[in-house]
Amino acid sequence: MMWEDFYDNYTEWSEATIRSRIYALEDMGSGDEVVDVALDLPTERLKAQLIRKAIRQGVRFTHDDFVYLDGELPDEVYRELAAHAGFDASNPDFDEDNLSWDDFYTEAYRWSEEDTLRRISKLREFGPSDEVCEAIGEMPNRKCADALWQRAVAAGVRFTIDELEEMGKVQVIYRIPDADAAQERACGEPERTGPAKQREKGLGFLGTLFFAMLGSWLGRGKKKHDAGRCDGDCAHCPPHYGYRYGRWYYGHGHQHGCQRGGNGGASGRTYRD
Repeated sequence: MMWEDFYDNYTEWSEATIRSRIYALEDMGSGDEVVDVALDLPTERLKAQLIRKAIRQGVRFTHDDFVYLDGELPDEVYRELAAHAGFDASNPDFDEDNLSWDDFYTEAYRWSEEDTLRRISKLREFGPSDEVCEAIGEMPNRKCADALWQRAVAAGVRFTIDELEEMGKVQVIYRIPDADAAQERACGEPERTGPAKQREKGLGFLGTLFFAMLGSWLGRGKKKHDAGRCDGDCAHCPPHYGYRYGRWYYGHGHQHGCQRGGNGGASGRTYRD
């Protein structure tokens, strides 16, 4: 029995004929056509038989299809349809394909792991970080909590240090696309490691800032050091120093500079002033 023949002629058949023809169906139509027929069948038993046949053949139902069948099927069949279509039999108006953050935040604690993971993957919006933090803490297990954390970070949710500590995420870097950027979005700054982290840990923020400023100030005021011998850097030799025959000359009136040219120019002469 083909669906097209069934769909065109079922209104002319008796209940017994409809039952036998549903059993003989080799294919099924779209979800909305199946629902149209089911709503038109005279008994709950026939409706249930048709919907179970559609489930076995993998017919896909929209949320509207699911809502239309609310109250039309035995409870166990409606739950089967909910499991097949990915909807909530206890809350038919809940539409996970258009899931808002408010719906997720208020209802997630009721769901199984399978439903939770599927709905996390469909989230397109998130609330404030404190609500996301709370929702992560109420997930049914670590797998769901980690999935929600990664989705939130990838979506740009920024958490405070207190929230990260509450979730146990301060030291965690997830291997997701653009992991460094994702961690920066989550924490505000990538985690430092190695010597830089040890210095900050020992000195604290103010100490680190002080030594950074001190080093910058000392660098600006630093003069060329007299090593006692020519280092080849004649261009930066102090103007009152000269070097010749292996030793330095000091004092006013010295007329000969470094034999390598000195800072007085190619002539090799240099002057104190």
